[in-house]
Amino acid sequence: MKKSAAESSKPASLPDDVHRAAIREDLDTTMLVEAAAGTGKTSCLVDRMVALVATGRATVDRLSAVTFTIKAAAQLRQRFQNGLEEALRTEREPGRRAHLAAALARLDSCFLGTIHAFPRARGGGDPRGGAGRRLERVSGGGPPRPPSARNPRRRGRPRARSDPEGPEAEQGPR
Repeated sequence: MKKSAAESSKPASLPDDVHRAAIREDLDTTMLVEAAAGTGKTSCLVDRMVALVATGRATVDRLSAVTFTIKAAAQLRQRFQNGLEEALRTEREPGRRAHLAAALARLDSCFLGTIHAFPRARGGGDPRGGAGRRLERVSGGGPPRPPSARNPRRRGRPRARSDPEGPEAEQGPR
């Protein structure tokens, strides 16, 4: 028996469909999603973000999605915009349509970027500690040492002779 175009375009049931539905629909629960590459984590994240906006539980300026590469962040932004547009096209309930339209109008206020850009995007300034402050050292507390004291190579200080990677190692024994 031959399948119709609508049937063949519908994805087959997956073993984790229950979990995917929970990610998309259980909006009152905080979740950690772990899965291998190419398994649909980004799609699930986009579906959840669209659902949060459509239900009015969040506005785009209150959403943040952090990834590791600029390319992944650009793809996430595009997929989120596409998801909002598709939801707006298919949504019939006026309240949800209003939430989706407002989200599209303010899409730039949503942070979708790399982990390195996140502190600056949220007003933190310096990614090491916010507003130009340095983080205190974990060991010993107190103020941090200046950069030259943390890494003697930054100022071009010669290394000890016992350092096998130092300039003396290239010259051989004396």
